Amino acid sequence: MLFCTFYEVTAFPATVDTLETFAQFLSRSFRSPASVGNYISGLKTWHVLFGWDTSAFATMDLALLKRGLRKKMHHTPRQKLPFTPAILLKIYEQLDTSDAYQATVWAVIILSFFTFQRKSNFLAKRNFDPA
Repeated sequence: MLFCTFYEVTAFPATVDTLETFAQFLSRSFRSPASVGNYISGLKTWHVLFGWDTSAFATMDLALLKRGLRKKMHHTPRQKLPFTPAILLKIYEQLDTSDAYQATVWAVIILSFFTFQRKSNFLAKRNFDPA
């Protein structure tokens, strides 16, 4: 509703131009094109519930805009640096494996390295309190 007020367009029933402008507006705020699609889908559901015309949601223009947004907003996750045997050696040099706690830490590190696991598979998100 704030979008329509700010751009001085009629909110309901939505026109193709309003939907396209709204989708472009949302694409500036979201990282995922799926989020934009969810908002457009929510508007379509609103139209269905109130018995308004939904033909604006099935136009080729809107479909091409969504397709373009998917290409433009393609998300590539930031790649982490590799965990190498040289790093393992540096960690091992800092540990005292005669201490049970540090030996356990080393075992977790080695196990996760050789099984290609992520830290979230081995470690708790919060401090563990056995009491």
